[in-house]
Amino acid sequence: MTADPLHYDQSIAIPDIKLTGFMYGRRAPLTVFGPEGIEEMCDHFQAAFTWDLEQRGLVGFDLTGARFEAQLANISLAVHTTPEQAGYIFTHTGPRLAVYSHIIPPQTTAEELAEVTAPHYSGPLLTAEDFMTVTIGDEIVIGSARGEGTAEYEKSDVAPE
Repeated sequence: MTADPLHYDQSIAIPDIKLTGFMYGRRAPLTVFGPEGIEEMCDHFQAAFTWDLEQRGLVGFDLTGARFEAQLANISLAVHTTPEQAGYIFTHTGPRLAVYSHIIPPQTTAEELAEVTAPHYSGPLLTAEDFMTVTIGDEIVIGSARGEGTAEYEKSDVAPE
């Protein structure tokens, strides 16, 4: 996964993704790519959950997937990347599902992003919305919350392969 910039709203989900994935069977360390400071941030996240992980190890959990592997990367997808640049990155990294989030300007539509990205990337593409969930497993399941802040979902679709 990528974390850039290292603002709290861009990185606060990292421990959740790491620990939830580990609890549901990921047995490889979570690799996090990011700018200078990513190694220190991941070390602090790891330290914050040391007690929890030690307790889980005592009751038999395989802790292999509970580790971070932070790798320095010169990326800036979150702040200054155009749809054309994102399309190029998506094409070269080959994600199972490419997701746009934190769109600036906010009135840009998913259709506009898809149209500008299409000449550079032809894989599955999603534009995130508030309260949307993306569950990654053998299948990728997209959920859309109904109403503000509820945990009930109007629809759940499996992302196209």
